[in-house]
Amino acid sequence: MRRERIAAGKPADPPEPFLPYAAAIVLAENIPDYLPYIVKYTQILNETDEVHPIDTSKLDRYFDGLKLIGQTAGTGGREAKLWAIFTGRALALIIRLNNDTYDGTVEKAVRQLHQFIRLIKMGKKPSIEHGVNHSTEIDDLKAECERYRSDESLMDKWRERYAEIEGDL
Repeated sequence: MRRERIAAGKPADPPEPFLPYAAAIVLAENIPDYLPYIVKYTQILNETDEVHPIDTSKLDRYFDGLKLIGQTAGTGGREAKLWAIFTGRALALIIRLNNDTYDGTVEKAVRQLHQFIRLIKMGKKPSIEHGVNHSTEIDDLKAECERYRSDESLMDKWRERYAEIEGDL
């Protein structure tokens, strides 16, 4: 992987995750849980072996949040990253299928979506409840989340950081 990154003009190692778990929670609050939708769409594709057009126009607005959550650091970060990265990839694949920009067969898309579903399930959508499993300081976590909800400039700082490193990911 390091050689592939270098060949692509990127650093050998990707940048370290940087997003605090509390910021991931706040971002995730605005993103629906798409797993049931992804599972159902995959079942339909598998049963019919054809793309059934759906309105995907509302999905684009969640990609920035999913990308940023994919950079969650620290305890709980691994599960948050799995949830965000593979939810984003599954939604992007569904969009490409619906826009006729997918290069593979429906069968290949179903296999990919099944893989994404498995990986989404290995992750966890960031939440206070999940944060409790990783932190005994629930009041501190709640206070930090409230700070991010009330001060958008704090979230802008993380968005700027992501924009700085995006090409190196």
